[in-house]
Amino acid sequence: MQRCLRKDLDRRAHSMQDLKLLLEELKEDSDSGVAAPQVAVGPPRKRRPSVATVLAAIVALGGAAFWL
Repeated sequence: MQRCLRKDLDRRAHSMQDLKLLLEELKEDSDSGVAAPQVAVGPPRKRRPSVATVLAAIVALGGAAFWL
């Protein structure tokens, strides 16, 4: 839960009792049929190749050029 990681101490859960109450409220909402907030999902992000992948490709191309 994000509440455990908040930097603002006033908004962070201070004890396991706080978290227990939050979970009980979520369960009550779920059991009662109250709709959960919808999260907007955008198109998937394009992944860029990692630095290691780029370096490996450069070394492979350099080795192939040297060998030829």
